[in-house]
Amino acid sequence: RESGKMLRTSFVPAVHANEANCDIQFGSIRRPTHTNTPADWAKFEICAHKWIDISDRGYGVALLNDCKYGYRVQGNVLDLNLLRSPGHPDPVADRAEHQFTYALYPHAGDHVAGGVMRAGYELNVPLRVLADRPGGGKLAPSVSWFRINAPEIVIETVKQAEDGEGLIVRLYESAGASTRAELACGFALAEAAEANLIEEEPKPLDVSGGGLRLEFRPFEIRTLRLKPRR
Repeated sequence: RESGKMLRTSFVPAVHANEANCDIQFGSIRRPTHTNTPADWAKFEICAHKWIDISDRGYGVALLNDCKYGYRVQGNVLDLNLLRSPGHPDPVADRAEHQFTYALYPHAGDHVAGGVMRAGYELNVPLRVLADRPGGGKLAPSVSWFRINAPEIVIETVKQAEDGEGLIVRLYESAGASTRAELACGFALAEAAEANLIEEEPKPLDVSGGGLRLEFRPFEIRTLRLKPRR
């Protein structure tokens, strides 16, 4: 319940890196770990979503979290803002009981080779297990409604189309590299099309092969409209 206080956590891994990779929506951005310029020196914090990572050629460490966005990276120090109690603009900000999760994730290689993006999603969207009564039918040992054969491509969204016509699947390239991938569906497709971000201007895609062959530019976002075969 204190005012004018800040709670932070800091880690000092044995990694030397001039830049940190920071998670943002639909990709990541590199930010310097030094204060060589006035602009860098003035940054008390930098913003990131699910993770921030520093890596050298063979090894790296990521700091993951599930709801905090204020980071500080100076040299090899990874620092996360956990709580703060300013008087303005909200005089009662953070003055309550909080529950949050953060974790250190060491890995081989850089943030791409080390699977940092996946680790961030696994922390923020953990696996849910639901128990139900047997229905008398048969299920395969494993079933997936959607599968992508390129680890750099993230299936970010699966939802009903806004007009009620089929499903929307939104994917993006997360590593900053041109990538070819194939999306496989666990059901037969009647139609498939690529649309814009507001699900309009559909361009038909070939579904004759059972899957969808896609090409991505670095950090490209693609929105697909799918209609299952009835």
